[in-house]
Formats: sequence, structure tokens, C-alpha cells
Amino acid sequence: MRRYFAVAMFAALSGLPAHAQVMQACKADWVKYCANSNFGDCMKVHFEAFSGVCKTALVKVAAISSACSNDVAQQCPSIKPGSGRILLCVKSHYSALSYECRTAVGQALQNKLQAR
Repeated sequence: MRRYFAVAMFAALSGLPAHAQVMQACKADWVKYCANSNFGDCMKVHFEAFSGVCKTALVKVAAISSACSNDVAQQCPSIKPGSGRILLCVKSHYSALSYECRTAVGQALQNKLQAR
């Protein structure tokens, strides 16, 4: 569940749907390796075989997740996922997020801008 929070937060702060980016980047890998299993479980087994584009997308989300999952869980503990509730909570508590989380989000945004 924490992973979902971090992905939702990344999407909120970057202005892009991170989950959709990962799914788009990993679609071919999903079909090839994971069609009959849970993507999270499959990812653990087949990560090294995934395309570079897919790996990059997954690593970006993981970096945000690692840096921010505790912050989101602490700031939005009673918020149920769906309908943008996590997004609203994170936006309203952004200044209370840890330095590490804000730095990870900033780095992800900087990388996104440099890629353009």
C-alpha cells in the first residue's frame, strides 16, 4: 500500500501519471514475462530481463517510493486510495515532508525536464 502512496505522490508532484508512465514503458515486458502473474512478483523475478526503458521507469518510481513512503504514511494515514484523495493529502502536506522526500521529488522533476 505504501508503494501506491508514493506512486500517487510522484504523479501529483511531477504533473504526470507515474503509474501510467511505468505501465506504458513496461507494456512489452509485461506481455512477455508477466501476463499470467502479478506484475510486482514478476518484476522481482524478471527485472534484469526487462528493457532499459522499463527499468528506468521502475527505478524512478522506486526512488520516490523509498524516499517518501514513510512521509506519506505519516501525513496521510487515514486517507483511503482512490478519487485523488492521496494526491490532495500530499499536496496539502508537502511542506511537512522530509528533506529526503522533497529532494527525491525535486531530482525526479529535474531529470524529467532535462530529458525533454
